[in-house]
Amino acid sequence: LLALDAQLLTEDAAANDPDVTAALQFAENLYNYSGPDISVAQYIANQGIPARVHHLLNAFIGNEYGSDNTRLGAKSTAEADDLWSAGNDNYALKNGTLLSALEYHCPDILDKIVLNQPVQAISYTDNSVTVTTETGNTYLADKAIITIPLAILKTGAVTFTPALPDAKTQAFANIGMDAGMKIILRFTNRFWPEDTGSVYGNGYIPEFWSTGFGRSNQNNVLTAFICGPNAQYLSSLGQNAIQTALAELDALFGQGIASGAFDVGFVMDWFKQPYIGGAYSYPSPNSETHRQQLTLPVANTLFFAGEATHTQGHQGTVHGAIETAQRAVNELLCSVKG
Repeated sequence: LLALDAQLLTEDAAANDPDVTAALQFAENLYNYSGPDISVAQYIANQGIPARVHHLLNAFIGNEYGSDNTRLGAKSTAEADDLWSAGNDNYALKNGTLLSALEYHCPDILDKIVLNQPVQAISYTDNSVTVTTETGNTYLADKAIITIPLAILKTGAVTFTPALPDAKTQAFANIGMDAGMKIILRFTNRFWPEDTGSVYGNGYIPEFWSTGFGRSNQNNVLTAFICGPNAQYLSSLGQNAIQTALAELDALFGQGIASGAFDVGFVMDWFKQPYIGGAYSYPSPNSETHRQQLTLPVANTLFFAGEATHTQGHQGTVHGAIETAQRAVNELLCSVKG
């Protein structure tokens, strides 16, 4: 379903609108862009696409990539999209969580994991690492893999001694990572069509997912997904963000339709999580060179993993993060053998 002007249209109905067609073609062809790394929003304006569908393009591109179109680089986004090799299918664990999947595959190391010890400082030489936690505990090792989220690296909350190379800290600064949140809403009845995949709004919330995947089809759940400046604003509202989401759904489906059927809601705000600080990295202008730098080891001792270090188009994804972990472990093992 697409919000267009004052109407909520089905995909088939919206397909008859030439502006919607232009927006869909733009999103589909963005990976072909090879010009200067202007913002995606500027590229949209340059193409003369009418403002009445800009919110759709923000949902299709900016929000999906973890920000909005004013902050994404057109060339960097095109490069990332062109490198994507994971297909377009979505998968869910029907009877478990992502954590349970890791526990199943890695049982031998579970008793070696230390939890609730936030890292405060990392000191390193070319053959040793000392990690100090907020509680003053220290852990010694020959080498370390750093998986600290990019938003936390940007703040300098974890200090490195000696300081990391300038190219590394410049990479922190020049790769974007914005606020991100989900607002999960359960209703007493389903007021959206049964075959709905997403509802693209024109307010603060770019997209509502009809949440299913075989787990909650009978629970009448919509999930609002918001990144970038809109997420930062909704984050400032706290739990009142739920009321904003309901008001936007009422505006789309009819006064009182959503709010009258509302049962319970939950806000998952990664921007406020002290050890996460945002959604995931996104292709800000001219960021791809910096992303290459982010992935490089330091002193043959510190190795870097996490979605932000993925250089082959899978940044911002769980499988991308797993792939970088495999890469970092292989780099570490090779350094030992060398």
